[in-house]
Amino acid sequence: MKSFKYIGDAPFIPLRIQGKLETIKELALVDTGAKYVTIRSDLGDVLELPVQRKEELSGFGSKEKFEVDISKALVEVNGFDLEVEVAIVV
Repeated sequence: MKSFKYIGDAPFIPLRIQGKLETIKELALVDTGAKYVTIRSDLGDVLELPVQRKEELSGFGSKEKFEVDISKALVEVNGFDLEVEVAIVV
């Protein structure tokens, strides 16, 4: 059974996101209650993911809403390739 790497008291996993021309490898915080894989806008710019729609989300320790661009991307987690919706914080 695989376990998560902890940084402080938070679990992280290696994640690879395939964009239009670039692939990014990052450590991702494991959030079992998250609706989307959420990335920073600078990573979204590098990946050049096509925006499918905009949404307002709340979370990250706040009840205030913020806007995200929703896209789809191929994500590799733990050796598995998955097409998932990605929220790009704008």
